[in-house]
Amino acid sequence: MTILEKHSLTSGNRQRVIALASELNLPEDTVVRFLVDRDFEQWLPSLPQRNGLVMTKYSDTEVVFLTSNFVENIIVNAARARIESWTEYFEAMKFCLRQLFCLRLELAVRQVDFPLIDFRKCLEIVDGIPILHVKDLVKRSLSRSHSGIQIEPFLQEVDSRIAKLSGEPHQMVSRGHDFLQLTAWCIRESRGHKSLQSEEAIARILILFAKDSADHFMEPIAL
Repeated sequence: MTILEKHSLTSGNRQRVIALASELNLPEDTVVRFLVDRDFEQWLPSLPQRNGLVMTKYSDTEVVFLTSNFVENIIVNAARARIESWTEYFEAMKFCLRQLFCLRLELAVRQVDFPLIDFRKCLEIVDGIPILHVKDLVKRSLSRSHSGIQIEPFLQEVDSRIAKLSGEPHQMVSRGHDFLQLTAWCIRESRGHKSLQSEEAIARILILFAKDSADHFMEPIAL
């Protein structure tokens, strides 16, 4: 039996960190921290109580940088992308990310595990802002699976979640990997510098500023 199986955990980085915290069984007053992504914890709680085991402040570490000023500096100032109204553009980006988050959350609630197609195939610029066609994304993804999900009822549930989560801070309803991919896509589609048109390039920029945002990676902890 593996350590993951011992603690009834599946494979994955989050599960490995939980398993490590469980195995070490550190004292209650430990100053060691095992940091895992919050992910869907607010809606699907699954994190066990372990000494030193803490969650990210937002859904994960990357979305700490999902602020208007920071993203504008990357897309507009550094990449020189052609954008008419940044306020409208950023609001559209946040909505795309919330759509993706709610879609993934609904799949998690239903305990359905199948890969979505690359969501960028269902993105386009409409009237100067990014638009995600969720229905197309779901249909094209489900056509390659045997999950038995009925598309229209499923989409209704996703739409309901999007509405319910509209009041949540956008960094709580966005995922870092989606954020990186969307940012790179926006730079490319808005004719920004080619050197910044990949998620790897965006990720490296985040690393440069990680130290400045260290206090925002996890919830405040009283030591």
